[in-house]
Amino acid sequence: MYHFEQVDDDVTHLRSITKEDMVAFYDRYIDPESTIRSKLSVHLVAQKTSEKADGDAEEVKKGEQTSKAVKIEDVHAFKASLMMSPGATAFKDISCYEDLEPKL
Repeated sequence: MYHFEQVDDDVTHLRSITKEDMVAFYDRYIDPESTIRSKLSVHLVAQKTSEKADGDAEEVKKGEQTSKAVKIEDVHAFKASLMMSPGATAFKDISCYEDLEPKL
């Protein structure tokens, strides 16, 4: 869903924020001296590889399903072969953006 007026909405909200609000936010959530500050760090580690030592693709099992790894030689051809996803949909009815009045 695409919201054509998202920037305008963001600007409206950002203009209501004061310097004191930002300093208070920093002191509470970012400052290392804050007592309620917390961090989250996520590290992903692969458990399986999809290629053998000789470089040939091998089957990778996921639960009961198996799939064959495919080496992509031509990225553009690979992307062209993928199914398309649906395009963005309007947040508001598109007719509200129509300008039917004459400009002259």
